Amino acid sequence: MLFSLEGCNMEFVVERMKEEDWGEVASIYQEGIASGDATFETAVPAWDKWDSSHLRECRLVARAEGGGWHPEVHRDWSSRVA
Repeated sequence: MLFSLEGCNMEFVVERMKEEDWGEVASIYQEGIASGDATFETAVPAWDKWDSSHLRECRLVARAEGGGWHPEVHRDWSSRVA
């Protein structure tokens, strides 16, 4: 799959989220909390609380070639889907 954003092409794979992904997911979740638009939460919950309150079928992560998100692409993309 090829992701394109204003001339920036990046290949990535969409996979099911694993518990090991929580550190990076929690960081992105915190950005959403800080924006005031993404959730009613006021703090990132612990993994156990988040895990018990979110459907497993909807947990997906996108892994860029070489692993993880490129920070500038993540910021630009997330600001467009909010």
